[in-house]
Amino acid sequence: MLRFTSLASGSSGNATLVEARSGEDERPTRLLVDCGLTLRRLTAALAQRGCTPADLDAVFALEGEIVAKDSATRTVRVEVNGRRYYVKRYAGLGKKPLRRWFATPRVQLEWENLGHFADWGIPTAHLVGHGLESRGGRFLRGVLITAEI
Repeated sequence: MLRFTSLASGSSGNATLVEARSGEDERPTRLLVDCGLTLRRLTAALAQRGCTPADLDAVFALEGEIVAKDSATRTVRVEVNGRRYYVKRYAGLGKKPLRRWFATPRVQLEWENLGHFADWGIPTAHLVGHGLESRGGRFLRGVLITAEI
């Protein structure tokens, strides 16, 4: 069973929750699409549907062609219904371990920059989804999903 739920739609942000479940007893696979909500709004909207941002592990399990990797990121190209997407996952300490505690996470800087570039009319990949996970103020992991140009 595949279920699409609009969490928000409008000028203050968009988000769609996609859930796939093959059996009633099986835990669903969840994916957020075009999420432009604040974490507070997203968490509240997900809670109304009985899930949390931590339930969105499917994006970290996606397999595809590895197109780039370094000490903190891995980018894979995946194809869904004939369209290609780039999924860039951020995890690990990277070269600047203190960044986990004291700085804006790199994934957040990158998705904000993509938004600025689009606002300024600079051609860039369309941001399909993004997010990060932190615990106790410490960055754990994040993801940036863009459509292939």
